[in-house]
Amino acid sequence: MSKNDIEGVVKLLRKILKYTLTFEFFAALILATKLVPEFDWGEGLFKALFHSVSAFCNAGFDIFKGESLMPYALDRTINITIMILIQIGGLGFLVWDDISNCIGNAIREKSSFLRAIRKFSLHTKLVLIFQIAFVLMGMIVFLFFEYNNVETIGELEFNDKLLVSAFQSVSARTAGMSTVNMEVMNESTKLFMIFLMLIGGAPGSMAGGVKTVTLAVIIFGMLSMIRSKKNITIFKRTISHETYEKATAVFNFMVAMIFISVLIIMCNLTSPDSAIDVVFDTVSSIATVGLSAGSINNMNFISIIVTIILMYVGRVGTITTALAFIVDRPKENDDIVYAKEEVIVG
Repeated sequence: MSKNDIEGVVKLLRKILKYTLTFEFFAALILATKLVPEFDWGEGLFKALFHSVSAFCNAGFDIFKGESLMPYALDRTINITIMILIQIGGLGFLVWDDISNCIGNAIREKSSFLRAIRKFSLHTKLVLIFQIAFVLMGMIVFLFFEYNNVETIGELEFNDKLLVSAFQSVSARTAGMSTVNMEVMNESTKLFMIFLMLIGGAPGSMAGGVKTVTLAVIIFGMLSMIRSKKNITIFKRTISHETYEKATAVFNFMVAMIFISVLIIMCNLTSPDSAIDVVFDTVSSIATVGLSAGSINNMNFISIIVTIILMYVGRVGTITTALAFIVDRPKENDDIVYAKEEVIVG
């Protein structure tokens, strides 16, 4: 949960259970309206429940005979339901709690919805803004790069192109379901999806990646440095330098693991493969996405072990993993400050 204390955890867990079961149950009912007529009652209801849970938890597993959701690429009911589930799961429990509390207070006080939004915590505001921005950006970029690709969306009507592009944008944020074949996408599209997968969803959510708020802190920290500002401020709130240092550490650790893993995997392929495909699958692993550009088919035992480790590290968290391997040793006395000497960077 990325919380610094255990106060209120039991109460929060009850809310998490309530939210989770509610979202998954009603989404399963909606999916069942499409899947039950196609299959029988038992199989249709099971598939609806399975994919509702899988989408909400950003798991990416499907039971549609290895084609993911490609047979339903143009089905608006299934696509929109799955996208909503992925987005809600990617927001995080703390965001749900903050939104429900603020809106609940606004209803009791009979105040406006805009006033409730202003009372959202800084974390919630950053998550919502970056979530919406990345979905829109991902949809537009996918549409632009794949517009004329006949193997993906080139032969579809414009409205259908928008639907498929929106789904890939949402799913790339660590959900792992797809309505197009990742292997036949343009190289430029794969590169941009690598970026989306690397960022992932919100802290304390079902999603993986370095997280949207981590990126936000890094961006605003860089802007403060460029403007020669002493403090990092976001929406009239000051972010501590410790938080900025943690954000940069998470990002740097993730990038370093990806670079080293790509080198190891490239040296342990059963047959030559595109470097962009290897990077795609590597980022997909550590960001716990589940999408693949096909390089996984050419991996030997060593490469697969590296991939498994990446998935585990991505789910546990980079900082947690790093701390687990730090050997206990006497800490240096912070009261002792050595003489400063500048080095050249940049």
